[in-house]
Amino acid sequence: MAGDDAIFEAPPARTGNLRVASLRALQPPSCIFEELPGDVHVYSQVIDTRQAVANMLSGSDDRLLVVVGLPRNSSDVAGLQLLADALANVAPGLRADLVIALAADAAMSQDPAGDGSYLMNRGIRESRELMLSLNKLGVPTALEFRDTFHPQFFADLLSWASVSAQSEPLQELVSGLSMPVGVRVPATDASAVVKAIETSSGTHHFLGVSTEGVCGVVKSTGNPDVIAVIGAGQGEGANAPRLSAAMSSVHRQRPASALMAELGPDALGPASFDASVDAICSDINGGGSLGSRIIGLQMRVRTQDATAKSLSAMLSKLSKAVQTRRRSVSPRRPGSAAAGKETDNLRILDVRPLLPPAILLEELPRNAGQAEVVINTRTAISQILSGESDRLLVLAGPAVIDQPSAALEYGARLAGLAKEVASELLVVMCAEIFQPVSPSTGPWAGLLFDPAKDGSYQINRGIRESRELLLQLNRLGIPVGLEFHETITPQFFADLVSWSSLSAQSETLGDMASGLSMPAGLRAPAATDDGAEDVAFARKSLSAAGEARHFLGVTAHGLAGIVESTGNTDCGLMLGGGCGNGAQRAEKVLECAAAGSVAVIAECGSGGAIDSDQIAMANDIAAAVHASKPAPKGLSIHSYLLAGSQSKTDSLVHGLSVTEPCMDWMATEQVLRNLADAVKARRAGASASGTGKKRTRDK
Repeated sequence: MAGDDAIFEAPPARTGNLRVASLRALQPPSCIFEELPGDVHVYSQVIDTRQAVANMLSGSDDRLLVVVGLPRNSSDVAGLQLLADALANVAPGLRADLVIALAADAAMSQDPAGDGSYLMNRGIRESRELMLSLNKLGVPTALEFRDTFHPQFFADLLSWASVSAQSEPLQELVSGLSMPVGVRVPATDASAVVKAIETSSGTHHFLGVSTEGVCGVVKSTGNPDVIAVIGAGQGEGANAPRLSAAMSSVHRQRPASALMAELGPDALGPASFDASVDAICSDINGGGSLGSRIIGLQMRVRTQDATAKSLSAMLSKLSKAVQTRRRSVSPRRPGSAAAGKETDNLRILDVRPLLPPAILLEELPRNAGQAEVVINTRTAISQILSGESDRLLVLAGPAVIDQPSAALEYGARLAGLAKEVASELLVVMCAEIFQPVSPSTGPWAGLLFDPAKDGSYQINRGIRESRELLLQLNRLGIPVGLEFHETITPQFFADLVSWSSLSAQSETLGDMASGLSMPAGLRAPAATDDGAEDVAFARKSLSAAGEARHFLGVTAHGLAGIVESTGNTDCGLMLGGGCGNGAQRAEKVLECAAAGSVAVIAECGSGGAIDSDQIAMANDIAAAVHASKPAPKGLSIHSYLLAGSQSKTDSLVHGLSVTEPCMDWMATEQVLRNLADAVKARRAGASASGTGKKRTRDK
């Protein structure tokens, strides 16, 4: 609860939804189902196709799944209809060898009127009408999901779906989807798909939206029907040999995984597209363990190629490849259709009520002093990112908070140190309250999702305890930063958060960044298996975050809604420098900072770096600042009371990380004082040379 003095204070200034221009009602999925239901024919086709794909994964069906669609991001509905008609003509003659589905992404429209009005309720209704009509042609349909809201409107009509393997929220979503799912990665980052499959196949607890349009706590069973989809990628490296090599790499790492290739003329060009189809056929013909685990192909074709004649040539090649493979191995008979008549929420065990954010904010309000900490810090960070202030932003905190008492002790120390170096550094405590659950990180999901640490997932309790912790930290005078992994939890904490970080890889989180009230750091995704970061992709995400967007989100009352954002220009690029030791990673980050086009934040603790590597990287950045060389606008460190990390046991050491290694308090203090001295030296150099300019220096 807030202190008694809060009763006599003026109402705190508003800090939430500052970049949200409007938040409109979203029609609940259950109402759409009642208005536009599927019929027996549609649902029988969905069930039969899903079972056929499941049989391919198990090895009891030797046919090939071929998913054909228009180029990604196409909105050509007329072209989609032509493609559906062509497939309806071609598919019956190839049914013995191929299961053909239509990727109907072009049916999904956020702006159906095409005038910028973003009538999403109308768009969802029209999209479902089109999906129903496509299914009634006898062509099974598929979609690529880019958020956690749309599945509720269309999942019952889908025989297949795909998601990005590089999005944690979508991996959890897959664990509860009723249909077979492809997790998609470019050929340059094939290893990411292995982790995604392992994560998606397990049981998860996550925040989602019910068919009534209300936020809830979802418990999934895990999805065994997950397929690795390897894309050809973009640019000069997008070719058939690289694609085949990537599929072989995934097969070596996880031999049991089913594989699909994704080809598109926009990435490869017509000649390379045909060559890649031939290469995939060759891999299938070759038999062996790799050939037997290639169960499908996803093809993106141009509208002008969406004809029965054009498609027939490509599909016939694939049909012949299946026949050749069939002759070289023992025949396998397709399994029977799945029992039951349901097509939706088959892998959802439970959806429990989630406390609406507005109720929690009323129960645990912030006072005027806490609001002032947030407002002043956000303003100061904006000045640092823009270059108006010459201070450095320092984000410090444990990799994940396991003990609130230890976090508060650390926060109190950090608050004292932050005041001492306030003229040179703006120090924010990273309060990581969420821990992704995967085979590599272990079963604990963090304070937010599993506060009892026993797998009970008392998420409402975790949300309450997490907000209490953030309130206490702000009361100490230390601003806090959070990493947002999905789109629901920000409503519970945004008014207390001065800095946020997100993955630039996730389109959903990129949309959300455009509406966040606080400055945000977008983390560059890995571009290759060796850990190199895709800086160009992250720059595009930064640019998109600065623009007005329309997307599906959650209101303070826990209801799904249509969000219109104004854009967030207070964003920075978070870079860890890829693989290597601290000095090597610092060199890569400094090179990017020297380019000068975006504000860069160096992640010293990226990739589980040990404390000595973090210190070395921070010191190299400090040296660049000291020498007045181009440098990042700030850096983040994994820091706690004690150095190193410990395994998750019943008897935990107070203040020692339970996940990635952290530097201890003494090292943290030394790193921050070293950075502060570097800023002083840079100012002195600028003053002596007469090149300095007036900058903001808050104390």
